[in-house]
Amino acid sequence: MNRVKGENRGGPEDVFRIHLQQVAQFMGHRLKHIPDHVINKGNKHEDRRKFRRKPCDAILSISGSPGFNYFIELKAGKNKLTPHEKIVMQDMETVNKSYFVVRKNERYLKRQNKICTDYTIEKPGIWEKPIEVDSIDRIIRWFEVHSDTAWMVFCKRKGLTTL
Repeated sequence: MNRVKGENRGGPEDVFRIHLQQVAQFMGHRLKHIPDHVINKGNKHEDRRKFRRKPCDAILSISGSPGFNYFIELKAGKNKLTPHEKIVMQDMETVNKSYFVVRKNERYLKRQNKICTDYTIEKPGIWEKPIEVDSIDRIIRWFEVHSDTAWMVFCKRKGLTTL
């Protein structure tokens, strides 16, 4: 089995992030990972609440669409948002509506003896139904189309012409 660099370091969300990062880079965009705070032996007994929580897992920058960066929270399976992630999502919705949850769902098809993988783009509590896509590159493509549409709406409101 071919391993992706850094794939063996974490769980399914880390593997998903690495694959999404590679596809984004291949498509000419950038997915910047925000690392977790590491608690080493020296500060192990300190109060963990005093460390800042990261706002999201990654930031997706779409090239060619100025100013469109998306805060991406990656989830694998049926993992739910933590309380601080829900607060950040609500705060981002009041500012610029750029916080999305991208979820990787795997299910075993018993009759065909294979694993089926699909992906969803969602905003829990805001959208009633998530957007379903069948591959990682379609996730990036959805954000490209979303950013182009948002850019055209912005230009229209400001009375600017688009290229």
